[in-house]
Amino acid sequence: MFRPVSAALMVLFLLPPNAGREKEKRPDESILPGQGVLKCEDAKVVYSPFDETYAKRILLKDVSHSEDPPQNAPKEYSPERDMWKATVEPDTSKPGPWNTTIYFGSDANEEVWRLTLLDITDVGAKWLSEKLVFGQVWWGRIYATEFILDLQQHKFIYREMAQYGAKFEYCQ
Repeated sequence: MFRPVSAALMVLFLLPPNAGREKEKRPDESILPGQGVLKCEDAKVVYSPFDETYAKRILLKDVSHSEDPPQNAPKEYSPERDMWKATVEPDTSKPGPWNTTIYFGSDANEEVWRLTLLDITDVGAKWLSEKLVFGQVWWGRIYATEFILDLQQHKFIYREMAQYGAKFEYCQ
């Protein structure tokens, strides 16, 4: 005796997996007609002038006579060890906003500068030379400010917004 339930299960096993469904969209098919998929070699970071609305969240201040980096903040030295930087990450186990602070100084003099990044935790900074630091401040997953800070002139000599969205889209 053949049961209807067994027959239905047999049919399901014999049919191709997409039978009875609408055609599924493949990643290489664009949403809009005539809009092709980006070639991977064409995916680029898009740079734009610095957005001044972010300036109030990136603060550089001389703190030579008022504070030093915390003792537990490890110092990372410049290539020739003339300067150091000490990054203080926020304690994200406590309620925000969370600020990241990077101190810059020299063992040869008392000068200390503090770069404070307000309400941000994703910051990277690395030495380019004895006086230049390259940094990235990530405002989200694909949007950042990139900067070069001149520690002898105590000012940013380069700041631009970087949009990494195309780097994360499907490409072929």
